[in-house]
Amino acid sequence: MLEFLSTIPIPVASFAIGPVSKRDVLCASVMLEHKTEYATILAFDVKVNADAKMKATVDGVKIFTADIIYHLFDQFTECVASVNGFCRGD
Repeated sequence: MLEFLSTIPIPVASFAIGPVSKRDVLCASVMLEHKTEYATILAFDVKVNADAKMKATVDGVKIFTADIIYHLFDQFTECVASVNGFCRGD
């Protein structure tokens, strides 16, 4: 996943293994003050806790999930390439 992200000019703030938590969303939400499109979580083959989903919705953090890494990449690259800068995660 890091190899893929290195081909896109988007910084990676952190990388972790395990379910997406409310704390992960909080960390991603810091980017809302700088570049909203960077307030994104890519969740490959992991669960997203209910409180994390709720926090992401409230804060405006996008969470993309997929069990197949190429589907995750497709969702994310489509979002990044969107003309109006808006993309929707799960």
